[in-house]
Amino acid sequence: MSKLTFKFVLVLSLLFPSMASAQSLQEKIGQMLMVSFVGTSTQDPTVTKLLKMANQGSIGGVIFYASNIKSPVQVKELTNAFQATKSPLPLFLAVDQEGGKVQRLRGKNGYKSYPSAKSIAKRKDFEGAYQTYREMACMIKFAGFNLNFGPVADLHSDKSAIIGKLDRAYSSDPSKVIAYASSFVHAHRDCGVVTSLKHFPGHGNALKDSHKGFVDVTDVWTYEELMVFEGLISANYADMIMMAHTFHKGLDPDHPASLSSKVVGELLRKRNHYDGVVITDDLGMGAIKDHYSFSEKVLKAIEAGNDILLLGPSGDEKSNAAELAMKAILEALNSGRLSQRRINQSFQRIKRLKENRLSSLVPSSKP
Repeated sequence: MSKLTFKFVLVLSLLFPSMASAQSLQEKIGQMLMVSFVGTSTQDPTVTKLLKMANQGSIGGVIFYASNIKSPVQVKELTNAFQATKSPLPLFLAVDQEGGKVQRLRGKNGYKSYPSAKSIAKRKDFEGAYQTYREMACMIKFAGFNLNFGPVADLHSDKSAIIGKLDRAYSSDPSKVIAYASSFVHAHRDCGVVTSLKHFPGHGNALKDSHKGFVDVTDVWTYEELMVFEGLISANYADMIMMAHTFHKGLDPDHPASLSSKVVGELLRKRNHYDGVVITDDLGMGAIKDHYSFSEKVLKAIEAGNDILLLGPSGDEKSNAAELAMKAILEALNSGRLSQRRINQSFQRIKRLKENRLSSLVPSSKP
């Protein structure tokens, strides 16, 4: 924690005596931050820095991308190091492992490759889908991860540049997507891995890629996309939900879904009675970073109702994103833009998920 950030925390504790201790406030905010890193070893400067921040309670999770993964031995050394930190709550150690085009653990880096969602669905074998995903989930667990950003709960469309054309969606039929996504979640739970449905309220019909820039789905989004999430939530298959960076003027004429209180707060939480953890997609993606300053996107994401901010590798501030986010949140608390109650809401959701899932899920054996 920098000296400047510490001063902000100290000032807040003096201005608001009803608040918990300065360290407690830092820990609560830290749980809301999931960050990427540069490097493959505990000797790399960014990794060393994040390990220190984890010990201080300044981050709540880490995401591994392809550039961080070279071999099973190397990955295990890194995940062991993060697991060994004195973080107030277990760190989320996350990975994108959908199968197919999007899987960080694959044959070329010493793991086993798994089929795409579309390939799984073509088999029309739900029991086989469960067994495939159970094997993959146990591999993830053995590698040291406890959170997989999947399944994709979007509908398939051949016109979609980022979902359909990459075979990431199971089907254009909501009932089939619900069935296969349920198998994915069930299998991961049986191996001790938390999952995250993505991308609410539906990214499958989007014609453009939100990694690259603004994506307007107003004319292509359908209610059927929402039905998938509603079905999975009502069946208790939503450990966590990731927001889409798509814009729909009918849902919110001013902000993309990930930064919209109308989508997160009203549509997801109130209408669908979801009180679980909500995470943004990477806030460094073009759809967001091209239109909002760093501090503004952080604050709008929290105001919208997101619990965890995913600060991935595509942002300009990637080397110190967690520190900048902490500073922005503390300043907003100091000015009154954010309230301690809002921070506590997210902290309690994250704490509940970590305590219920990371402590009770069945540990895996070697795959």
